[in-house]
Amino acid sequence: MAPKTYTGRERSESLERYCRDVIQAQGGAQGRTPTLEMAFHSGICAYLSHIRTDDSEDGFFQLIVLGIMGAQFYCYDHAAYNDSMIVCTHAALDAWVPRLPASADADRVRREAKAFQLAPRVQMGDDEVVVSIALFTKRGGLQRCSYAVHRAFPHQILSSTWQTLVEYDRGLWF
Repeated sequence: MAPKTYTGRERSESLERYCRDVIQAQGGAQGRTPTLEMAFHSGICAYLSHIRTDDSEDGFFQLIVLGIMGAQFYCYDHAAYNDSMIVCTHAALDAWVPRLPASADADRVRREAKAFQLAPRVQMGDDEVVVSIALFTKRGGLQRCSYAVHRAFPHQILSSTWQTLVEYDRGLWF
């Protein structure tokens, strides 16, 4: 039997089902959005294990950014709900918040976010590197995400923690 060639939508739906099935088989997201750590360990982001950093703070920051943003590549329909935006400055957040639906919540997000330091942080240890990044999503708000990454190649994501700084939920939209 000849191998099946997938085109556009079929390939994306197949990959989406595969990702969902793999994460579910490994215990699921347990009521939360699948994380980069889940995707890495499930094999969805297997390409990250082939990338070697230059062992610098910038290199590890870029590795995590690639993992987060790479998961948003070629998303459409319901997959487009993965709308995480990396926020490094208050100016970047201020530029993005006006795109939210006009409401008092958008102003509240901007106002409450001023209390937090949004710059990314990278702590280099002997065996692991901890990268902490602020993310904004329409389905969770402003969050501080920290990833512990194995410093030696291959750079595996060892753990991740998420802390909600400012809650925001756009609600359902189809």
